[in-house]
Amino acid sequence: MENITYRTNLLQSVKVDDIVQKDMGSMDFGDFDFGEDQYYKCSWMDVGRPDRISKIIYGTTNYWHFLMWYNGVGDVWNDLRENMMIKYPNINLVREAFKTYRKKEDVL
Repeated sequence: MENITYRTNLLQSVKVDDIVQKDMGSMDFGDFDFGEDQYYKCSWMDVGRPDRISKIIYGTTNYWHFLMWYNGVGDVWNDLRENMMIKYPNINLVREAFKTYRKKEDVL
């Protein structure tokens, strides 16, 4: 899989290894206030599995890209570690941030 940090537009769909994905290489939510963070402690089963972390935290695998961006993780195979604390905001704020970002992109 291509390194996500080489991609340029978060909400643009790109095809990587024959799978359509959202480009997460460039995120900018400006000064959006994500509120108070909550924390999740990674287990050995989470190493290399950001989709699993997203499923546990948000009930869906759809936000794994966001969680990795939010925690400054660029390489899920080497940066995710057992006992690592992952910070995450409330899902409603995350959804609001994506709506706001999309609106800004539509205007440009």
